[in-house]
Amino acid sequence: MNDNALDVLEKIQAVRSWGKENLPFYESVIANDLIIFLAIEFVKGKPLTVKRLFASLPYSYTAVRQHYKRLFKDGWVEHISDDRDRRIKYIKPSERFINVIEAYVQTIKHAFTPPRVIST
Repeated sequence: MNDNALDVLEKIQAVRSWGKENLPFYESVIANDLIIFLAIEFVKGKPLTVKRLFASLPYSYTAVRQHYKRLFKDGWVEHISDDRDRRIKYIKPSERFINVIEAYVQTIKHAFTPPRVIST
């Protein structure tokens, strides 16, 4: 391995450390994938139902449900009922979720943006 590989690995470690300190349940692969999936869907701006969420991840319904219930209970996401059918629940990010994901994205960008070289 070369110095570039070491640099990349150290940056990955720094991003993971930030995630452990700031993201909920970061140690769980399922929870981590759930959080990233939710963030992507929220950025896309398309309505996301609880039902579609559970069908979209490659894990058991029970595993996704367990982590999702904690995100909901701890205030990371909220539910909004459909105007025409109250059985349909849409997922909405809380302000807390939005702020943490924005900080996470900035942390990743900062870690992997090469420093500017000033020529003289």
